[in-house]
Amino acid sequence: MFDVEMTTLPVRTDTCEYRRSVDDPAWLRRDYRAAPDADRAHAVDVNPHAVAATAANAERNGVAASVKCIESNMFSSVDGEYDVIVIDPPLRWLTPRDPLEQAITDENYSALERFFADAARHLRPNGYVLLFFGTSGDVEHLDDLITTAGMKSQVIAERTINTRGQDATYFVRLLTDR
Repeated sequence: MFDVEMTTLPVRTDTCEYRRSVDDPAWLRRDYRAAPDADRAHAVDVNPHAVAATAANAERNGVAASVKCIESNMFSSVDGEYDVIVIDPPLRWLTPRDPLEQAITDENYSALERFFADAARHLRPNGYVLLFFGTSGDVEHLDDLITTAGMKSQVIAERTINTRGQDATYFVRLLTDR
């Protein structure tokens, strides 16, 4: 959809841990670049089929030894602290009708709220979150969650797409401690 200029992200010269919190098929290509010096990554999803697909993709891309795939509802089955957390949450606040819809719907944004309630405990000092979201979701609610979590937000990439006469802007935000 868009590329994040790596020069806009904090530079890490040490080895670091990297956590992928919500999965989609392109995460290896897009997100692993967010932490090029990472010696390991954790890919997390609530959907067991997505976790299995991620493990298969890691194997095909030659990074399986560095990627641990975990079935978890946000941080519920995840311990540890990370330098980088990438989240691409569902944009819709509706109730998912089946496991497939969990990728695009999050009833009342309950998973997103859990993410912000727990994220600070899982970030190392000077760590950051890369958040993918868009105006087809409730951006005002997202901003409230970011503020309540005490995080600073900066848009580092965005693109507007017109679909069936409707514009939607999708963006990547860099979230850091205040």
